[in-house]
Amino acid sequence: MDPNFSIIISAYNNFAALVRALPFWQAQSFQNFELIVADDGSNAAQRQFFQDKAAQTDLVIRHVWHEDNGFDKCGILNKAILVARAPRLLFLDADMLPRWDLVANHLALLAPGRFISGGSHINLSEAGQATIESLSSTKFEALFTSSTLIDQGFIAAKKAGRLGRLGANARLWDALTWRTNAFSGANASCWKADALKINGFDEAWGYGGLDRDFGIRLTNAGVSSRRYQYSLVALHQDHGRPYRDAKQVRENKRRLKQRQRNKVTAIKSGINTHEVQDVQIIWRQG
Repeated sequence: MDPNFSIIISAYNNFAALVRALPFWQAQSFQNFELIVADDGSNAAQRQFFQDKAAQTDLVIRHVWHEDNGFDKCGILNKAILVARAPRLLFLDADMLPRWDLVANHLALLAPGRFISGGSHINLSEAGQATIESLSSTKFEALFTSSTLIDQGFIAAKKAGRLGRLGANARLWDALTWRTNAFSGANASCWKADALKINGFDEAWGYGGLDRDFGIRLTNAGVSSRRYQYSLVALHQDHGRPYRDAKQVRENKRRLKQRQRNKVTAIKSGINTHEVQDVQIIWRQG
């Protein structure tokens, strides 16, 4: 049976964070999904570390990889989209820890002709990341619903209200805070057919804003958007960003406005530059 969701997880030499997330994927209330690791050239030691740990789970996983030729996240995401077996795509970064209902809620809320996102990051401190490694899977629910993370200063108190609101309560708060939203590669889903329609991610883009560009082009193509910050919850394992370039950020903002203004949809350097048979799936299980 084909999966309902292909969950595309972008990674680059940060597999300690993804290994920390594996039990959270095992604990999902809805399990008919595949994980596709979109690996932008991680080294052999990192790849082996992940595969050894992943082999201890019963998750359906495919590890898509290409050589490290500098930043090419868009390229590896496009390759992952190309080999995805499900009609729905859920994008996350390797450092995201999904609440147990994340996949189920994306499945329930992703309407045809729409993309949805979970809103801004709920950052988990490095001390909090160390703490969760000692948790058993039976305690993951308590991690999201108790005050432990706030009391110990592992997350900001102002974000705490998003953790424990579940089911109808979460839907109510999402309705009260209704808004359209930018596409966030850290926690957003869309239909594969829509991703193909705009030719995927722009491989000529470079670092910064690539997911927002993807969302803008989806919007320009007639795909609507919606934020569900209470229903679509995941913790972000916070980290430094020494690579962040303020000049590049400003330039990307200018380019994004230009894409909106010019109603750009499909781009030249996207999924069309790859063939399924050329995608390197270097490891799989399930």
